[in-house]
This record gives sequence, structure tokens and C-alpha cells, in this order.
Amino acid sequence: MNKLLLAAGALIAALSLLSVPVADAASKKPSRSVAARTALCRADCSPAKFDQATGVGIHGIYRSYHKNDPHLTSIDGRRQYAECVKHCTDPLPAVYVQRPIFAMGMTWFGKTADSCLSCHAPQHK
Repeated sequence: MNKLLLAAGALIAALSLLSVPVADAASKKPSRSVAARTALCRADCSPAKFDQATGVGIHGIYRSYHKNDPHLTSIDGRRQYAECVKHCTDPLPAVYVQRPIFAMGMTWFGKTADSCLSCHAPQHK
């Protein structure tokens, strides 16, 4: 069991190191305005705008308001939507699941590293 945990830890560490060029490449691109990033996040968190081909709306389909309140008429649905938009525009954490996937040049639900990272605020240094 300990060997399995050690191997899993080594794999996670190796994948994290592979992902550093993706973060560096994204930070060298010109940042989008706050208004443009917020508009992208609003579309991405909207429960009614999911497009599997582009991945737009991916954050809205796994929220509870997607099925329970698709028109965002309840206070709780609007609160969850606002929280989704806020998290979308915030900087990404240092460790996130998609980082090694993007480092390998793969997509995440139709999103590439460029399209996914275009919504988030630049990383803090």
C-alpha cells in the first residue's frame, strides 16, 4: 500500500512539473479585460448555454441550478451562479486537475489551455 501511495505521489509530482510550461506560456499572452473575462464566465456558468463542441457552458451543467433552476429565478440559483462566475474569473489555484492534461496538449471537455485560461485572472507571482 505504501509503495502504491509513493508511486501515485511521484506521478502527481512529475505531472505537475510537466505543466509548468503551460502556465508560463499563458502568462506571456496579453490578458483580456475584466469585462471580457466576466462575459466569458457568465456564458460558461449559464445553465442554458452548454455547447459540447466548444465547451462553453461547461461550468453551468454540473451545478445544481442546471436542473433545479435553469432560468435562475430562485435566490439560491442566482447565488450559485454568481459564485460560479466569481470562481471562473479568479486566478487558478497552484494545483488543479486540468494542468497536466493541458501540458500534454489534450483538451478538457472541448476546452484547450488557451480557451480555458482566457477567463481566469493572471496568476499571482
